[in-house]
Amino acid sequence: MKAFFLQFQLAADGSELDKAMIGADIKLIAKCKGVPNDKKVSVKMYHKSYTDDTDLIKKWDAVTVTDEKISVPWKVEYVAKKPDKTTDENSYIEPEYVFVVESREFEFKEESSAIEIKD
Repeated sequence: MKAFFLQFQLAADGSELDKAMIGADIKLIAKCKGVPNDKKVSVKMYHKSYTDDTDLIKKWDAVTVTDEKISVPWKVEYVAKKPDKTTDENSYIEPEYVFVVESREFEFKEESSAIEIKD
């Protein structure tokens, strides 16, 4: 059976969030199918429009699957995106991040929808 992640969410104090506030302690949660308990996956946080690991914000290695889900703690931070040729170097870019869950063992890589970050 192919493994996959089907629901991504943010949570704080047991409640689901639709956006994250800079400085807040939250959890990134992904529910999955096809990955047995105690198996390990990696989780990476990127800027929304990432193209490679130069846009990597944070990485969690060896996150354990428990009861068909993973959960990683994250203190929300603003990480400035490197400006491209069309962006003024001093401009503020409203942050939006995605998190990616992947496993080589189960041959999958799934990406969340954009996470809106507020200050």
